[in-house]
Amino acid sequence: MTLDGAELVTVSANWEQQYAESWRAHMISRACENSIFMAAANRVGEEPTMRFMGDSMLVGPSAEVYTVLDQAIEGYAVATIDLDDEVRTVREDRQLIQYREPLAYRSIVRKY
Repeated sequence: MTLDGAELVTVSANWEQQYAESWRAHMISRACENSIFMAAANRVGEEPTMRFMGDSMLVGPSAEVYTVLDQAIEGYAVATIDLDDEVRTVREDRQLIQYREPLAYRSIVRKY
């Protein structure tokens, strides 16, 4: 999506409490490595064998967390962002997208 010009990606998820650290790491990593904003909403509540932790967040392209619901409650958070300037600035400064090596992961993509 980044290669097609995305500046903001939304994620709706059902990550369980036991994977809380992975959830946060994935969202921050995706925002930073793609130089985009990630608006990630994760479920809260319980099922008979699963517990969901929430931790919904908005992460910026420099890996900064703009806002997070770090309690397992339903709710919303508000943050003001500048899509154009922030994304463009980070992409120009870091140029991570240009450092990709598509040939290195071609075989992985082909399998799926």
